[in-house]
Order: sequence, then C-alpha cells, then structure tokens
Amino acid sequence: DETEARIEVLGRGESLPPFASRHRRADGSVRDVELSYRAVEIRGRRYVAGVWRDNTAKHAADAQLHKLSQALDQSRASVIITDTAGTIEHVNQAFAESSGYPVADVLGQKAGFLRSGETPPETYVSLWSALRAGQAWEGEFHNRRRDGRVVVEFARISPVIQADGRITHYLSVQEDITERKRAEAALRESEARWKLALECAGDGVWDWDLATGIEVFSDRFREMYGLDAVSVPDLAAAMDERTHPEDRASMAQARADHLEGRTPSYVHEHRILCKDGSWKWVLSRGMVIARDAQGRPLRMIGTHTDISRRKQSEAVIWRQAHFDTLTGLPNRHMLRLRLEEEVVRCVAGGQTLALMLIDLDRFKEVNDTLGHGHGDLLLVEAAQRISRCVRQTDTVARMGGDEFTVLLPQVSTQAQIDDLAHRIIGRLREPFALGAERVHVTASIGIALAPADAQTIDDLLKHADQALYVAKDGGRNGFRYFTPALQEVAQTRMRLANDLHDALPGHQLEVHYQPIVHLASGTVRKAEALLRWHHPARGMVSPAQFVPIAESTGLIREIGEWVFHQAMRQVQHWRAVHDPGFNVSI
Repeated sequence: DETEARIEVLGRGESLPPFASRHRRADGSVRDVELSYRAVEIRGRRYVAGVWRDNTAKHAADAQLHKLSQALDQSRASVIITDTAGTIEHVNQAFAESSGYPVADVLGQKAGFLRSGETPPETYVSLWSALRAGQAWEGEFHNRRRDGRVVVEFARISPVIQADGRITHYLSVQEDITERKRAEAALRESEARWKLALECAGDGVWDWDLATGIEVFSDRFREMYGLDAVSVPDLAAAMDERTHPEDRASMAQARADHLEGRTPSYVHEHRILCKDGSWKWVLSRGMVIARDAQGRPLRMIGTHTDISRRKQSEAVIWRQAHFDTLTGLPNRHMLRLRLEEEVVRCVAGGQTLALMLIDLDRFKEVNDTLGHGHGDLLLVEAAQRISRCVRQTDTVARMGGDEFTVLLPQVSTQAQIDDLAHRIIGRLREPFALGAERVHVTASIGIALAPADAQTIDDLLKHADQALYVAKDGGRNGFRYFTPALQEVAQTRMRLANDLHDALPGHQLEVHYQPIVHLASGTVRKAEALLRWHHPARGMVSPAQFVPIAESTGLIREIGEWVFHQAMRQVQHWRAVHDPGFNVSI
C-alpha cells in the first residue's frame, strides 16, 4: 500500500520525502538504505530521479555508541593463563564477558578451542617460535566466540619464567579490536564512514594536509588528552611537540617509511603529553589517501588509540619476568641478559669481570623455626645490605631461595674484589631485627673471573658455584676463588655421586665392626659398626668422601636403613653364639 501511494505522488509530479528501507544485495547481505525520489520533466517527458544512501554502518555505529559510552570506563583486557602445553588454568571475568564462555567452562581446555580457522597458520608458527625461545609475542587472532561470531583480538603473550629459568606458564593479555579493524577496512571504502566508526569506537581521528602542514583533529582526539583548539591548533607540528622526546626519532622514521612507500601503512606507538602533565601511550595508525601525479603524498588520515592500559599490563608482565617479586632485584633471567653483555664487553676490551655467588648460612634454620614470613623479611634486608655495598655499575641479583649474585664489571685489581667480599660478609654478619626476633646469619661467597676462569655464562656460573661449595665446606662465613683444582674436585664429587647410586644395589657397601675391649677383663662385649665402600674401579673410598655426598643427595636414608638391618642381624648372631648382652653402636 505504501509503495502504491508513493507511485501516485510521483505520478502527480510531486517529490517524495526521504524514507528508510532494507534491501538485500546480490551477495545475500541486507543493507539499511535511505531513499528519496522526485519527479522531473526533461524535454516534455516526465522522469523519476532517485537517490539511495547506504546507512548500514551509521546505524551500526549508533547502536554501539550507547554501549561503548557505558562500558569504556569499566573496560578491562582479557587475561588467559595456560600451562606450557596450552591448557587453560585461569581466565578473568573480562575474558568471560568478551568470549561468552563462563569461566568454569574453559578451565582445563586447550586455548586453541577459540580458533576460528581464519587466522593464518604462520601466525601460530611465529607465536610458538617466540614463546619457546623465552620471548614475548604480539599479534592478531581471529577467534570464535561462544555465539559463533568471529572477532579480531590483539594479543600480547609472554612466557612466565621462574627463578631457575624454567618456563611454567604463558600469560596472554588480549584486546578485542574487531570494531577498530572494521573501521580501518571502512576507510578504504568511504572516508566519511571510516571517520564516524572510529569516533564511535573511542579513537581520535586526525586528517593531515601534507602540503600546508594543517592537521585537523576530531573532538574525540582532543578529549583523549584534555586539550582544546586553543592549546593545540590544527597543525601537525603542534602534536609533534607534545610527543615524548624519546619517541620522536622512531615516530619520524615510521612516518617517513610510509610516506616514501616502504610500508603499506603508518603504525607507531608513542607517548603524548596530556594537559594535566601526564604521559599517555597511544597507538597511531594512518595511511596516505591521496598522491599527486608524481606519487608524492598529499593527504594522510589516521587515528590515535589509547593503549595506556595495555602498556601498563605489559610493564607488569615484563617486570615479573625480569625482577624478583620479593626483593625487587633482577632475577636469574635478567642476570643472564646482563652477563651476556658484560662478558662480551670484557672479552673484547681485555677487561676483567668478577661474578660472586652469595649463599646465606643458616637461613633454612631461620625459615624452619620462625616461619617463611620472617625468612622473607631477612631476604629483603639482606638484599638491601648487599646492594648498599656495591657500585652503581655493579648488578645485584637474586638467583632464588637464599642465593644472591653480584656482577662486577671492569674490575682493576683482586684487592678490589676482596674488599667487596669482606664488606658483604661483614654486613650480613650483623644481627637482623625481624619484628620481635633478633637473628644472626653468615654468608659464604664463591668468586669466578672472566675471561681468566671462563668466557661463557654457563661456565662462569658453574665455576662460581664450585668456589661457593668450597667456601661452605671450609667452615662458611668466608669466600673462595675458583681454581682449576676446584673443578677437578667437583668433577670427582659428581662422578662419586653418580656411582654411589649403584653402590647399594651393586653390593659394593660393607659394614665392618671395630671391637670395643673391656680393659679390666679383656673381654669384647661391644663393637662399633663402620660403613665402607668398595668401589669397583677406585677401590676403598673413604667415608669422609662419600658420606657427605650421600647426605647431600638424600641417599643417606636408604643407606642408613641398610646399615641398621645389617648391624641388627649381626648383633643377633653374636648374642646367640657369644654373649646375650652384646651391643653394637651404629
């Protein structure tokens, strides 16, 4: 009926007011359009002229505008934590809200269940290559929500590295950028729709005339920084001046790469000075949309996206990966990075580098008697005391547990190392006030030099550890330097430890009995059980050598039980044939 009424109006030569309609395209998609018609007469003949305007993007943007205005202040990045096999162990509520999956439904699943099949395979190859190398990775995924909708997400995935260098988990911080990607695609179809969509998505839009230097900023763009047209005129130089000095060179390079055709688009992350004096991280993206006949750029359009929260999350992740959470010192991973730089520098420059491994004596006793809370207080205070002993160019790190490391580059004399070792030992020997408790510990230090003792990080750490073992074995509360003889001792100890595992099942252990004579009567009524190891290649090994090894490896319990049973059988025999009151000391 409405169509017939409109035809009648046009038939009378009148114009129709614009009206809305929905039309199906040849590809099956439905578009929202606005139509307007009017009757015109040309050379005595009457025609109908019509204009169709596609308002699909505008309607979608209007629908999202209300939702975004309510959610922007409360938006959070999705967080996923998996084990090294990719099994999900934790997700936050933002993930549940973004994906549509309840938290309980995703725990225990492989993270790959989100795949839509639209992400290029090389993306996953690049991802796992970086993670297995202990490096962070960032990129985009096309993931499928629970309702079947495919979304584009920007992910920053980092390995969680423990103090011993093991990767135990992967942490992914994800941001749904579907709307932004759609908006960028819309730019290539219609400049007006592109700008509208980006404004609704919360991005600031800039439009730069390269010939005049005039750069027009949208209202949302200025709102991001608390600025107005007076404080920032429509000039490209005005925003360049508010860019952080450390970011200007790389920003200029990224801009030049795109303007000169080396990159398909301009992409750069940098900091902008806000009106309140704070710095805001933004992702600036843009592209040239007009060039002259010679290919010189004339006009460039782009956006600013606030990525402050993502940067804060990345900073937290980076710090957790490189610094000890208890003491704030560099962790084992960060120490290796600095060692790599300093070892290369000292070898190339003919300089000496010293590495100290510091172990707190009797720390376990403090932990066991006073609890881990007091133990943590002691570790924090110990870290501060060690840090106050070193130079600004030195590095103090916590390797884990009660073990610390000091890296001393550009050492001129051994006396310089000795002096520092004495200072550290003296400071750690002073009493620690742990709440109402007052405790005493000492420190043992092992020292290795590069390039004299080692030219690789692993050898340097190994040699310092060997020197530390000797320092502790020699009475503790002191320091020792690595020597080649220590390495030989350590290798011998390692071989004996390996062989000791086969001693009991190989029937290499023997119990000898030393009689205890009663001098007044000359009778033997007691004996002392003595353990002996008859090594198949080394012959008789002294208990002074193998018993400490058995204690440190935990074999002493199994060996001790075997000795006990051997002695009991022997004392039963002697009581039966010699004296009912015969005793054996073990």
